[in-house]
Amino acid sequence: MDSFEASTKLNQILRSLTPSLQNLTRAAHFALKNAEILPGSNITSLHNIYTSLKNISKTFKIDYDDYELKYNSIQNQFNADDLKNLDLNIPYPEVELEDEPSNNIDPLILTWELLIKKKKQSQYERLRLLKHGEYLDAPLEEDELFNVRINKPNTKPTTTKPDTNLLTKKQILMRMEDDRETYKRSKETLWTVNRPKDSNFVSEDEFLVHYWNKMNPMDEDEDKALLDTFDELNNMIATSYKDKQF
Repeated sequence: MDSFEASTKLNQILRSLTPSLQNLTRAAHFALKNAEILPGSNITSLHNIYTSLKNISKTFKIDYDDYELKYNSIQNQFNADDLKNLDLNIPYPEVELEDEPSNNIDPLILTWELLIKKKKQSQYERLRLLKHGEYLDAPLEEDELFNVRINKPNTKPTTTKPDTNLLTKKQILMRMEDDRETYKRSKETLWTVNRPKDSNFVSEDEFLVHYWNKMNPMDEDEDKALLDTFDELNNMIATSYKDKQF
């Protein structure tokens, strides 16, 4: 079981977790059993971490504008030494957490700095691969293209140890399905808003405070166009009923 499969399995266990000793023990046992390979799947998506970090920074009123700018323009952060190492095909130094972080720096700021370093490392390695990677012009078969390990029947077992970096077709499909589900869940929560739990409808005051007043001020023409659109929408809804409404 590789880091991806272990992470997927642990997520499934945590989603179905119930407050029973048996399930809690099962989850803890799985996490401890795979403790060595689970850290390899912690940073699966820098973008998700970036979005979460932005939300946390807003909640704690941390000024993160400079870090957001660096994150979104990471290729401008490469200095002369980085470009020289890139030409020489030298791998980027591994980015690790400091054992004793400074007590004078906010942990959120340290997290932003670490995230920027990780993205810089990722972009550097991508550019290095594009610059020095091998290009193949000849057509490739599916098995060769995806580095699929083929289990051929009726053949003698090989004495050499299989390459653990090669993925089976099942593992590739699992990754594709997990990526699709992750994207689907992110779209489901895109328009989530915090509303009072005791209210079943949006009151006029709530609409003004939480929605209307958050937009940029509109001039008279824009305001009239918006209200006309609302009137057209209300008329269309009214005519859609079988019986006359109000």
